[in-house]
Amino acid sequence: MKKIFSVILIVLLSAFFLRGFIVKGAISGGVKLATGLDLEIGRLDIGVFRTAVVIKNMKLLNPSGFSEPVMMDVPEISFDYDLGAILSGKIHIENMKLRLKELNVIKNAKNTLNLDTMKDSLQSRKEQPVGGRTAQPQKQAKVSNLMIDKLDLEVGKVTYRDYSPSAVLKTANFNLNIHEKYENIQDAQAFVNLLMLKALGNTTITSLTNFDGAIGTTGTLDRILGGSK
Repeated sequence: MKKIFSVILIVLLSAFFLRGFIVKGAISGGVKLATGLDLEIGRLDIGVFRTAVVIKNMKLLNPSGFSEPVMMDVPEISFDYDLGAILSGKIHIENMKLRLKELNVIKNAKNTLNLDTMKDSLQSRKEQPVGGRTAQPQKQAKVSNLMIDKLDLEVGKVTYRDYSPSAVLKTANFNLNIHEKYENIQDAQAFVNLLMLKALGNTTITSLTNFDGAIGTTGTLDRILGGSK
């Protein structure tokens, strides 16, 4: 009998830790697929009896060619997820709270903006040519496999650094302290657009860098703005 209980305990513990690997892999892999950027997760806590996740010290890293390693510093993000959707290759978040402490916008010495690399990656993954043709719909869907029912968003600070030879403004800091809520975010592009809009909308960075803050079509973004609470 003791052996039976021991086997059951091992199976349950294995299933629990495997679920952690599945969720962490889905988050990192989904971000890498959508943006082309690496994601670091400091700590990942998963509820034992419910699909709740708390992530501490999450950092979206800059691409190569930038001196600062971190693009986005997210001290905490928590959400409830649909495990069945994740196992089927989709990321369905029911409730999410995201605290973006700092966004670092950087133009390097080669006049390349770190945000443009993420934008180019998202756009190239939307329509990748296959044998001279547009990618098949199932390929395109991989970029849009994120759904968020409710989002509680906080944006703290945006920092701008320009290392290009023609820099008009070398550094600037913008303390935003935004706290807003949104509903029915339909895909990864809309999610990134929302973050960029809220982080850059109240700064002069778009005029300094010619970055319009929009990735993909604006229709999805308009639906998000309509869901602001």
